[in-house]
Amino acid sequence: MRYSPAVIHMTNQLETIPPMYSLILLKARGTSLLLNDIRCYLDGYYLFCLSEEDRITVYGGVNEVRHLHFLPYFYNVNLTHKVIGHPMYETMRANHGYPDFHLFRSRDQQFCGILNLSEEVYEHFRKYFQNAEYHVRHHDTDVMWSCHTRSVIISIMQLAESVFSGKTVEEDDAILLFIRNSLSESLTLADLCAHFNMSRSTLTRCIKEKTGLSPMQFVLEERLNQSRQDLLFTLIPVSEVAEKYGFSDVNYYIRAFKKRFGEPPLQYRNHHWGYRIENEDKYHLPGDLWELAAWENETPDMPKGNETPLE
Repeated sequence: MRYSPAVIHMTNQLETIPPMYSLILLKARGTSLLLNDIRCYLDGYYLFCLSEEDRITVYGGVNEVRHLHFLPYFYNVNLTHKVIGHPMYETMRANHGYPDFHLFRSRDQQFCGILNLSEEVYEHFRKYFQNAEYHVRHHDTDVMWSCHTRSVIISIMQLAESVFSGKTVEEDDAILLFIRNSLSESLTLADLCAHFNMSRSTLTRCIKEKTGLSPMQFVLEERLNQSRQDLLFTLIPVSEVAEKYGFSDVNYYIRAFKKRFGEPPLQYRNHHWGYRIENEDKYHLPGDLWELAAWENETPDMPKGNETPLE
């Protein structure tokens, strides 16, 4: 099954495009806007995570914008706004590893859909958006474009979640945040001690008090955990997944993954793919496929067995 580019595209506009989700990376100077009913004055670096119901009106300012619009269907063909908003979605997540879209949907007095970023973290996001733009632009020549783009979205959402969870940062929380944001890089105990100007014993104590793990055990655990989304929702080769998450030796990645999760990465991918296919009829709500087809202007043709996005 091939994805239509209609389900994902990128712009340089600060706007929402219903019924898509929006990931908006913004470098703002003196920007005034209305997000739903909230007046915002922005100066700095931001990531917006907006649902199909959010609306933006911009009144002024100087902005550098990278905007990625996508339907949940692009992440996986079983996902629609209706499914994600349904109580059964928590069961789907527990059983099949679907992502938590709460940054797009949950709103309260502390979070309106906008994450405030440091310049360093903004640069991480900027590279991800550049990669996504490259893959979307080459959708007509690269048969793996949607898998690579989805892998970038996975990275953006993982980093966004890390930023959200570290909004009130203590020193040892900052260490964990740095590690989660740097998994693709070489991370040795000496590197971490030098970066935070700490002794090995102090760094080890800080991380162990928070996680129960030694620094390098925590690095390995994060790499293995975060790599699962790429295995579950893309067809990127295992060797490429290993490299993305900082494993220089794919065989070590395979051994470590099997030890942690009970089966090697490729078997883990195939096992969960088959499990989702067996259960997909439970999760399709009335009208979902026709609603999607109307967006793409085509008749729905999603036979059982095509659940995983084959390129």
